[in-house]
Amino acid sequence: MGRLAYILVGAAFIVGLGMVGRADFNDEIREAVYYCDMVEAGHWPDYDPETNCEKVRANAAVYLTEGL
Repeated sequence: MGRLAYILVGAAFIVGLGMVGRADFNDEIREAVYYCDMVEAGHWPDYDPETNCEKVRANAAVYLTEGL
């Protein structure tokens, strides 16, 4: 393998890590929004009272609609 091939494989690996990290971040936001929805609907107890649902929804609006 030539030097250029190693550089391209490394770049592809870094891009892949970035994509996976972004997907993980978006999943975490979606889970927080789901938690807030379920607590507010009365289906789940508020087992994490430190969660600020207004802030969670504001962040979700910013991060989950980015790039659309």
